[in-house]
Parts: sequence; structure tokens; C-alpha cells
Amino acid sequence: MSTKSLSSDEASHTDVIASPSKAGLRALRDAIFASQTPITCGGAIPISTQPSSSPGFGTEPVTSPPVVIRWSSSDEGTAEDGHAIQFPVVAGDRLEKLCQDCEPATFGFGGKDVLDESYRKAAKMDNTRFCTNFHPHDHGIIDAISQALLPAVKPIKSEDNISTEHLGVTAELYKLNIYSGESGKFKAHVDTPRGATQFGSLVVCLPYPHEGGQLAVRHQGLETIYDWSNTGTNEITWAAFYSDCEHEVFEVKSGHRITLTYNLFISKRVGNIIGPSPVVDPAKYPAYDLAKALLLNPEFMKDGGVIGIYCSHKYAHTTSDAGLRLPFALKGSDLTVYSIFRALGVPVKSRPIIDLTYLCDSDDEDCDIVGKDYHDLVITHGELEGKSLDQLRPIWPYESIAGIHWLNNPSTSEMAWMWMVCGNEQSIDWTYSSAAILVEVPDFAKRSSTITQD
Repeated sequence: MSTKSLSSDEASHTDVIASPSKAGLRALRDAIFASQTPITCGGAIPISTQPSSSPGFGTEPVTSPPVVIRWSSSDEGTAEDGHAIQFPVVAGDRLEKLCQDCEPATFGFGGKDVLDESYRKAAKMDNTRFCTNFHPHDHGIIDAISQALLPAVKPIKSEDNISTEHLGVTAELYKLNIYSGESGKFKAHVDTPRGATQFGSLVVCLPYPHEGGQLAVRHQGLETIYDWSNTGTNEITWAAFYSDCEHEVFEVKSGHRITLTYNLFISKRVGNIIGPSPVVDPAKYPAYDLAKALLLNPEFMKDGGVIGIYCSHKYAHTTSDAGLRLPFALKGSDLTVYSIFRALGVPVKSRPIIDLTYLCDSDDEDCDIVGKDYHDLVITHGELEGKSLDQLRPIWPYESIAGIHWLNNPSTSEMAWMWMVCGNEQSIDWTYSSAAILVEVPDFAKRSSTITQD
């Protein structure tokens, strides 16, 4: 088995210049593993008046009905104070009244709520005065956040001994915010968590025309900018990020930037997640732009090849139902890699790599033994002589792939093959496999015709 990964000191500067593919792979590795979990995720959901689709295994896109906000003009909430507005806004709707009924938005500083429009200029309405028919869980947003962001969250210690595998996400509606042009803004800041179990925030932007108001999310040198000003008025856009991320709302130049904000809390998992989400935009992951640029570079792997990334998270991949759960259960950086290349139209798959180095014959020394699917633990009996891999193929179908460009080394593994060795004394031996993501990069002529350049 060949599992050598790229090393930072493997080649000199001259080698990097002479080998664009090696330099590109190294840059891709650094981008993927700069943060084991992305700092933010986001996407868009079209609005449709047709019956909404539910996120799942179907091919239909996830949609949302028009969003309705109902609010009260006063804290008393009498019938006479009640109003409603629908997004997208149609003629006669009461947007001006909604803006009038909001209050100036403050921000927390030194344990106090501060009103300073030079730092934050916006209007807000507390969740006690409004309600909405929109909930992020209905459209797969919470499942997507659970997959992308939750793996890096450390569980709160409790008597239940809850592990990360048993954590879920709860979204609590917090406020409605309106940033209006000109000059609506919120300078760079970090939110104060509202409780020990809060780990992040979710911002949902409602469809209303505006210019400016981009959301910048930053953490440890990484930055993602969500520009919702140029989107159409028939989709809901959203972004989620960790509580320790600095974020900023750039100045709104015209129109109204209307958002619902949610606090994200750790909870015990209810149900299960469904896999790479149809509501997340992979282009917002930090490594997306680099991966796309590399694929559009004629000097990068111009003859094609396979990029291998061993999964950073541990999955129960040697069980009878593993093939049904993977790649759907990928999370964190594993989900990021899979989603990026799938979005770019490059064939990508999740497969087990078996460690059979000392059993391989000379023809397979430079090859990796890749399962054609995920398999249950295999138990066999008898001596292993000669071409021992031939004994494995009927019960653990595999293919030998040469020249995989590995970006990392395996960090997790599970027992894959156990056998009883016959001889003077009987003994039991075994070998392991690791879950990996394989990216099948086409040659440049083929991929250049399928990947569009912005």
C-alpha cells in the first residue's frame, strides 16, 4: 500500500516551481486542513408558491413558501396592534409600518447594552413582539449546520456523558433586524454567547432589494464574505458561524437589509442527519476558490489522476450498513472536501482503504487497495500463502489504484479483516482499513469544458 502524504519539507523551492501539480496539491492540503472544521456555512433557498419539498434523498430542490412576519406595534399585543407582511413584498404590504415599529438596535459592551449609531446603525424587534411561519429546521438548514459546524464543538460535561456523536443543534429565534440605506451598518465585533450551550449564530436574510450590507465572517486569518445584495428577490439566503468569529455588516447603500437572527445551542441529537446538504453553498468554504483555480490551471494534473484525503473524523465504516450512511454522514472537513469537488462537477467518492502492505505481492507494492464499497468486518480461516489478496477479493471486492496523491496520512482506522492462521500453532491476526475521500480529477481537456470560470 502506498500511503505517503505530502510533507512540507519534501521538496525544495525549485521543486515547487518545477512541479505546479505538487505545489498545487500542497496548497490544497494546507487550505483543507488550515481549519479542521469550516468557520461558517451558508446557502440559499428559493421561494416557491408550490408545495414545498422536504430535504432528503429526492432530486427536487428544497424550497420555501413565502415568508410571513406577524407583529404587534406594542408590548401589550392587542388585536388592534396586529400587523402582517409577506416576503417577497407585494404592493400594499406594510414594510414602512414594520420599520416604524422597530426600535434602535443596541450592542453589548462591558456587560451593558450600548446605543451608538457610529458603531451600529440598525433597527430591531425582539422575539416577544413578532412571529413567523419560517423555521430553519423545516428546510434542512439545521441539519446542514449540525454536519458542517458541530464536529468542532466540545460537548458540555454532564452526568449523561454525551459524546459529539450524540449532539444536535437547536435554533432559538432571537431578533428581527433591519439595516437601511444609507449608512445602516455594524462594525466588526464578536457576539457574547447567551448561555453555556450556545456555540454560534444563524442569520437569515429575507428577500427584499438592497445594495451593500455584505456580511463578513473572520476567524484566525480566514474570511468569508456573504454578499446578499445582488441576489434576486425570490430566495432566502442564510449564514451560520461560531460565536468566537468576528463578523461585520458592511454599510447598506440603499434599500433595506431585513434579517432574522437565531442563537444556536448544543442539544441532544434527535433523529439523524442526511448527508451533504442541498441547502449549503460549497462556494463559501475557504478551500473552494483554490480547488476551482487549480482545476482550471492547465499545468495542474494536466493528465488527470486521483487525489486522496483520509477522513479526519472517525466513522463506523466496517459495518453492514456503512455503505448506506457514507458519504451521507460525513462531517466537518470531510464534508467540506466532498461537497467542494462534487459542486465543481469532479467525480468524488468515499471508500475504505485497507492496510495490507506486508501481504501485497510485488505487482501491488505501489498501489492502494481500495474497496469498491464499504464492507462488513471479514473473518476467514486458513493459511495465507502466495497471492493472498486473491483470497480477499471475492469477499471484500476491491480495486488496486496506483499513484494516488495523498494529502494526509490516516488518523483513524477500524478492523477490516480477521483471519485464523494455521501452522504449528494456531493464531489470530488482523488488518485495518481507513475511510477516505477519493477525487478523480479528469485530464485538463475534459475538465476545462465542464468547469465554468466566473
